Amino acid sequence: MRPTLSSPLTLGPRLAADAALLLALGLFMGAVGPFGTDILPAAERYLYWGLCIVGGGAIGVAIDESLGRRATAIWRRVGLTSLLMTPLVSAYVMLVRWTMYGTPAPHRPGLVELLWQVLVVSVLVMTVRA
Repeated sequence: MRPTLSSPLTLGPRLAADAALLLALGLFMGAVGPFGTDILPAAERYLYWGLCIVGGGAIGVAIDESLGRRATAIWRRVGLTSLLMTPLVSAYVMLVRWTMYGTPAPHRPGLVELLWQVLVVSVLVMTVRA
């Protein structure tokens, strides 16, 4: 049986591992600059992706630990968690963009495009985490 976040003996190390993974993925996304973010200066791009991946990943981890565990197969778990986190993470990404850039952000997609982008990144993040 895999330890859960609720287990007192594994809470600290598991949270630290998740945080390190999310930070590494945020740095990777900052380096790649997907979805038009490559036009941003490097410092802004790394900050943007770090905030989006760490914050959005925290939302995903919370959903995965509470609801994702109900899925029996790993691909179902990743799919369920990714679908459930996408609307919340999209709202979070919009908040990050609004806070950093006001309106409009230089790389702002429409809502449907943003949901699709967030879903793609959520599947990536939750797959790597699994």
